Amino acid sequence: ALLEGFFRQMMQEAGVACGSLYPVLDRLSAGFETLPDKLHFSTQFSGTRRHPEQRASITNLGIGNFTPRHFAVGVLEGMAEELYAFYESKGETGSTGGFGDIGVDIGSSEVSVDAISDAVKQTALEYSDTAIYVLSRVGAEGMGFTNDILCMTNNEERTLDHIVENYDNVIVLLNTANQQELGFIDGVGVSRVTGESFSKYAGKIDAALWVGVPGYTGANAIGDVLAGKVNPSGRLPDTYAYDSDSAPSVHAVGNAEGIYIGYRWYETAAYEGAIDYDGYERNVTVPWAAKPVATGVQFPFGYGIGYTTFSKEIVPDGTTPAGTAFTDGNKDATVRIDVKVTNTGNAAGKEVVQLYCTRPYEDGDIEKPYVELIAFGKTELLEPGASETVTLSFSLSDMKSFDNFNANGNSFYGYELEKGTYLLRVLDNAHDWVNVDENSPLCLAYEVAEDILYPEDTETGNAVARRFAAYADGREYLSRADGFANASVNLEANLHDYEYDLPEIDDGAFSYERGKDYEVELSDPIMFEEMRDVAYEDEKWNEFISQLSKTEMATLIAMGNFQTTAVERLGIPKTLLFDGPAAIKDTYKSDVGCLLYPSEVSVAATWSKDVGYAMGASAGDDAKQCGVTGWYAPGVNLHTNAYGSRNFEYYSECPLLSGEMAASVSRGAWSQGVIVFVKHLIDGASETLNEQSMREIYARPFEIAIKKGDVHGLMTSDDVLGAWIGQVKEFITDIVRGEWGFCGMITSDAASAKMQVTYGIRAGNDIWLATDNARYTTLVREEKDIAAMQQCCKNILYTISRSDITFSSQIVDAGWSPSMLIMGLVDGISGSIVLIALFFLVRHIISVRKVNAIVIKDIE
Repeated sequence: ALLEGFFRQMMQEAGVACGSLYPVLDRLSAGFETLPDKLHFSTQFSGTRRHPEQRASITNLGIGNFTPRHFAVGVLEGMAEELYAFYESKGETGSTGGFGDIGVDIGSSEVSVDAISDAVKQTALEYSDTAIYVLSRVGAEGMGFTNDILCMTNNEERTLDHIVENYDNVIVLLNTANQQELGFIDGVGVSRVTGESFSKYAGKIDAALWVGVPGYTGANAIGDVLAGKVNPSGRLPDTYAYDSDSAPSVHAVGNAEGIYIGYRWYETAAYEGAIDYDGYERNVTVPWAAKPVATGVQFPFGYGIGYTTFSKEIVPDGTTPAGTAFTDGNKDATVRIDVKVTNTGNAAGKEVVQLYCTRPYEDGDIEKPYVELIAFGKTELLEPGASETVTLSFSLSDMKSFDNFNANGNSFYGYELEKGTYLLRVLDNAHDWVNVDENSPLCLAYEVAEDILYPEDTETGNAVARRFAAYADGREYLSRADGFANASVNLEANLHDYEYDLPEIDDGAFSYERGKDYEVELSDPIMFEEMRDVAYEDEKWNEFISQLSKTEMATLIAMGNFQTTAVERLGIPKTLLFDGPAAIKDTYKSDVGCLLYPSEVSVAATWSKDVGYAMGASAGDDAKQCGVTGWYAPGVNLHTNAYGSRNFEYYSECPLLSGEMAASVSRGAWSQGVIVFVKHLIDGASETLNEQSMREIYARPFEIAIKKGDVHGLMTSDDVLGAWIGQVKEFITDIVRGEWGFCGMITSDAASAKMQVTYGIRAGNDIWLATDNARYTTLVREEKDIAAMQQCCKNILYTISRSDITFSSQIVDAGWSPSMLIMGLVDGISGSIVLIALFFLVRHIISVRKVNAIVIKDIE
């Protein structure tokens, strides 16, 4: 009963409707259990396939060197017997990423359709007149993406040619973490590979289902969705353009695209008339790309449909009234919008409610996208005719902009709300603004009479300042002024020879009372156990840290390779810090295998904070069972464009969606006592970027996660702002620890030679993910490092002291506990059902040739 209730809750969080709805295939109403004789064509799935009982699920596992604990359900098993045997005989192909990461092949390893014998093809046809074709793409750390990876290969295209010519009903499953080029589904555009027009597919592909990267047993739910047993309710966490090269960020150097990534670019450029939003032919010459591109968007950010429909209305009671005038006196006010959602269709389901902000903009103002997600929520399961009111709220300050250039001439550098009219619109996706104008009942207008300035953080009260003024000079960034008139700027010439000026290293004042007594063992030492509930500001921490010898501190800092080291004489235990983000993964051992969760892009597609919390709690329980105190996850770097080879381990192109989902996962993990290390601070930005881009785009998910997510750990990245970010004090200490109020430990990501320990410990990077004698020796040798070392050790030890796991017995038997059993099943069923919930395309209705054929209405 416990499991059934928990699974049902997870299914509902994914928008699952329990019951047999719209059966699509013969003998498929029971879901995936009856699918093996009905799935006919598939790519050779990417994935870790060490031996049969460890076969990957529908896609690549999302983590390298992973030891599963139980059978992973795969789609290969779902094909007709002969076709299954054919694909199984192909074995493992391709290559892994530079770190043995997620893929056997980041591209496609589909064989030629001609390699499949006529007898096998005929056998498949005899099973059914419906074919399901799976296209799979994932990424790998250390691997590069090119546009030929994001489109169909020649073999895939020829296989699809065969399918559409021989099967009456064709369904495409998109098993991808990156935005694929999908014009072929609509029959529009031209093939990158063959040059043939996709019109050959027009009207022949009946449905498409985005299934993401669903983890262990996500394939179980695919049959349920196709059979109509569950109602998909996910939404796209990214923009799917017809042409991946149409994004300026693909071509820009030095972040010349500024804040205009993802939907911020496509929707703003569409509003300004700078692009043909519906254009899909690759013959448009644009100033930001070296060759002609297609500028249009096929599926906007936030898009998704299911088996039912919903109506929405803003409920006045409780909603911040339209026309409210905000002033400096209520700069930290909360804006509340109540949205009544009614199921107007014939199937039970859930609906995502998306609230977008349009801020005032005139040429010369602070740069702002035309629409920007400001809040979102999700209903419970609604039966046909049922309604629910979803409350969306946010702080007025969430609509502020960072003026890095004194754009409006008010001599203020920092966050501000510029005067003017602010529109809040309830939209079905980021492009739905074309249907919801200022006069729509789904649009509310608010007035800001004069500029509202934010010299302090409204949540922490700490001072906010422009800290990277040098980045305001010598560069030009994409601007929407005059309809993106400066789009002709040479985006490849924006890189500036700027290097971060490292501060001089001096002795400084020792931080703690006993500073130089670091080699003295006290007769009555303070033991670590006594520090469990001691506040960070308490002087007792200073006394405790002063007991550590220089060698002990150096070991803690320099030897942080997936661990913190023990100091037995003070009762400080060793703790384990394992990698992620899709599992609690021990990088170097095979005997500690934990559960495999759906990838972050799939979690984001649920648009459900409750689902994020449940996933974090499950992962936290898994870590706790393995004696793991810290988890290097979640990853909140952005999908700057479709070419990110690590997009599979990040949530979205949207800072708000990424930050909110990370905060939910983090709260869930912390509910089990697991310390998350949100990463990679702030990878995805290039060596040079202006401070507005840094704060509003790349750093924003981290800020949200820290302020809302019980985050006690962070991981730095590589080169940002002309240096390793871990030694940039203005960012790590002044912004992260200062403005945002972060209190915890910060680790490096690996430990290259440029990650200098003397600068890093002073800037706020506490521990190095390495076993490094060179750094250890440096710290032991230098007297002048003691004060900074003490501060780092305080951060490390305070953080791990917050978790009860630190004080429990370390690595336990990796067998199944009752809690693991529950969470394992949740992982496989709930997590994956949660995540395949994005039914994002049906342009053509399946031909109703059989009584049991699925009928899905065109949304247009």
